[in-house]
Amino acid sequence: MRLTDVLCIRKVRPFTQCDNWFKRNQLMKFAFLYNGRTARCHKLGINRVYKALQYVRTARDARKAEAKHLWNERISISSEQCGLPNAKVLQEGLSQCNILLDGNILQILAIYEPRTFSVGNSICLIC
Repeated sequence: MRLTDVLCIRKVRPFTQCDNWFKRNQLMKFAFLYNGRTARCHKLGINRVYKALQYVRTARDARKAEAKHLWNERISISSEQCGLPNAKVLQEGLSQCNILLDGNILQILAIYEPRTFSVGNSICLIC
């Protein structure tokens, strides 16, 4: 066997990629509501689909940022009612006491269980 014979052997790859048709078809499924050639031609539709997906990404990031801002406002208002200056003091005190609660859980406690939240504040002041 010569060295060049090894190069001529067909390589069998265990995990091959799918055919490009499936990817094109999926993108065209996203573009079916557009008007005219944008809905039918892949080359025109792909640009509109990618732009729409960019808008979706920015909207999703904005929604997450708005939710975090709302959580922080709720936590800070509730902690001020319980006697702490701001929410950072509460979260740092809870982390020093090895009580690991994220912003979502803290704001749920602040709204629906204010007594439990005030106990968390008192624990924060003790530690």
